[in-house]
Amino acid sequence: VVGTQNNTYVTVNGVSIPDIATFTTTVSTQVTQQALSLCTQVAYDVACKKMSEFESVWLPRVQHMEKAIDNFADPKFQFMLRDANITAAKSTRTEDLNILSELLACHIEKGNDIKIDAGINRAIGIVNEVDLDSLCALTIVLAILKVVPTDGNVDVGLSVLNDLYSKLLCCNLPEGDAWIDNLNVVGAINIQSGNFNKLDKIISTRLDGYMCVGIKTETAEYEQAIKILNENKISEGALIRNVFLSDYVRLNISDISSLKPELKPIVDLYSKDKALFKQVQTEFMNKWDSYDILRIVRGWFDKIPMFFRINSVGKALAQTNAKRCYPSFPDLIK
Repeated sequence: VVGTQNNTYVTVNGVSIPDIATFTTTVSTQVTQQALSLCTQVAYDVACKKMSEFESVWLPRVQHMEKAIDNFADPKFQFMLRDANITAAKSTRTEDLNILSELLACHIEKGNDIKIDAGINRAIGIVNEVDLDSLCALTIVLAILKVVPTDGNVDVGLSVLNDLYSKLLCCNLPEGDAWIDNLNVVGAINIQSGNFNKLDKIISTRLDGYMCVGIKTETAEYEQAIKILNENKISEGALIRNVFLSDYVRLNISDISSLKPELKPIVDLYSKDKALFKQVQTEFMNKWDSYDILRIVRGWFDKIPMFFRINSVGKALAQTNAKRCYPSFPDLIK
């Protein structure tokens, strides 16, 4: 029922409009405060549940590690654990809990190195801010640049790499540059000028034990190589047939940088014929592409639109993510 109206105010059932507005605002504020208090309690309960779930993941992972108990009593570890709990509480992904656990384990193993530990500590705070496809891409790039198989047999080595990458591919590799921006924003990479070398050129350096011409049999260089092996009491089986050149042999290694010093003179005997090397390179990359996952990785890597350096934060993230996907992943944090 509308009350009387004059030039100064309007009343509704004897109550003025200003009084109604004040009452409504008061009630609205009280309702909002109650709702906020309820939501805060719900958020707190959810956070506690997530931290409890995180404890069930990280504690079994690290409790049997050497010096684990010593670290538990270290204030630095406790602060790091607090930060990991905060990240776990904010996260919506179960994968993050495993990555955080691996980061804590990495701290226990390498925490004495301040440079490494700084990267681990920063990585703990940003795990939930890195998209999974960005993290997958970062891990693949690190593996390409740093991982080499230990077996000197080409087929075995490529099979190992194919299996490794298949486990690291936890999702589809991202296209474009949004994933690079994500990694740059959180501080996992440093964008620099230029572009990455194509994968075949990177491999020709990283897997130069495979991608080489070697020594032609029944030549003076071959006899000299045999002599070097004999002088060092190393089996002649250290020289194996080059699968890409039937009348050439090479040392049974994947990476020349890992070669024992006494065998380096044999590498100096390798043929420098550019035409033969080009033939080996072409046939090696054809064999690489015969593996489905390796072919996918090569096609994706060659399209990365800009060059970047993986810093200590990115290495910690990529290393621990790789450990999550593939427990036997080699330790690349030095």
